[in-house]
Amino acid sequence: VSFDEDHTQRVASPIDGRAVSLLVKLGDKVRAGQPLIELSSPNVGQLQADAQKAMSDLSLAEKATDRVHKLQGEGAVSEKDVAQAETDLHKARSDSARTTAQLKALGVSASDPAVNVALRAQIGGVVVERNVLVGQEVRADQASPLITVSSLDSVWVLADAYEQDLSLVAEGDAVTVRVPAYPGETFPGKVSHVGDVVDSSTRTVKVRCVVDNKARRLKPEMF
Repeated sequence: VSFDEDHTQRVASPIDGRAVSLLVKLGDKVRAGQPLIELSSPNVGQLQADAQKAMSDLSLAEKATDRVHKLQGEGAVSEKDVAQAETDLHKARSDSARTTAQLKALGVSASDPAVNVALRAQIGGVVVERNVLVGQEVRADQASPLITVSSLDSVWVLADAYEQDLSLVAEGDAVTVRVPAYPGETFPGKVSHVGDVVDSSTRTVKVRCVVDNKARRLKPEMF
């Protein structure tokens, strides 16, 4: 039994910083948009400065382009000057869109005073892993997630089907799952994927089933 990866979020930081507040604990139920961790980072101030400069450059480029187009109508500027002004405007728009998108991803605007950045849940679910402590330095390129949130209303059940049995398994097939924890009890599901590669050592193919788990009886890592 495994997490349903279609309804699981592994939270990472988009910037380098320090965790100043942990807003959830293991087992907490969270909703989409809820803040999970607050980070402080000097990079936020730099991103805000870059965004403000990009907006200023865009304003100047728009005015310059308008002026060039008016002069073009009067025959006072060359086609080369017009093309250069339009190129500068295109670049300014791209820079402004890029810096604005970076701040939007952090939930911060260019005009905000220095603020902490909140990393938020993108889905509703349960906090199933937390690998960060208050005061811990976090990096944008670190491999392990800070927090994992998963909706446990459905789970994946992963199976190994022997090569000689593949003709008996197809996507969409109904399956019945049994686990040692609940003798005599069954859980209905459906095959959602049959692997395309045979494992050379075990001669098996991975099969993934989706099983309803609204009662939360099935626990990830159960056999």
